Amino acid sequence: IDVINPYTRSTELCEEMHCPTSSSQLQNFAFTTAYNSPLPCGQLRAEGLQVELENRELWEKFHEIGTEMIITKNGRRMFPVIRVNISGLNPKEEYVLAMDLVPADENRYKYHNTEWAITGKAENLIPSRIFIHPDSPGTGSQWMRQVISFQKLKLTNNHNDQAGHVILNSMHKYQPRIHIIPTKDYNVFSMKKGTFYTYQFQETTFMAVTAYQNPRITQLKIENNPFAKGFRGGCNSTSHHLGLKR
Repeated sequence: IDVINPYTRSTELCEEMHCPTSSSQLQNFAFTTAYNSPLPCGQLRAEGLQVELENRELWEKFHEIGTEMIITKNGRRMFPVIRVNISGLNPKEEYVLAMDLVPADENRYKYHNTEWAITGKAENLIPSRIFIHPDSPGTGSQWMRQVISFQKLKLTNNHNDQAGHVILNSMHKYQPRIHIIPTKDYNVFSMKKGTFYTYQFQETTFMAVTAYQNPRITQLKIENNPFAKGFRGGCNSTSHHLGLKR
């Protein structure tokens, strides 16, 4: 697990974003939201707080080959999904859980001769969107008694997306980050009076693509994704449905 260094967020930015400031506002907003603004990194140390990748073994299988995630105009869910277990929260305190996807490096890639190769500098950065977990805000007790899944997050390459999906550039590498934000006594997103915590897992980095480049990734998704069970008759019939490069 990588825990990121602390950062402070300006009130001006939060006011610009018209962030919800109460639990009820946030709860109503969370189901459809992704903010058009990068979230800074959270506090470095949190005594007793632990975040574990619940499906680490599955992610490692993909990471060994080179994980790819399809991005579409209408939005596509990730597989594997980010699933985590959290311990060490204050059971009675409320928290918002959020996830964003940041560039893993400054490169653009192509798949050539069975491997990924750098082709140049990354394209202009798209404003990062923050996906709020739909169960937010929740008490520490609620978060700690369940596996937390970000399965509702969708990825798109539509720069004009209005559906709250996370916008990515194809052929770029990304790192998902999970943010744990205590809501007590201050505006959830201003970070003016408090701290929050950021976690990331190296094995969850992936390449954003509009069609799968590596057939081994396609096969691994077919074998492990329950929603792909109808395509398990063979790869030749799945290229259109699963986004495999023809």
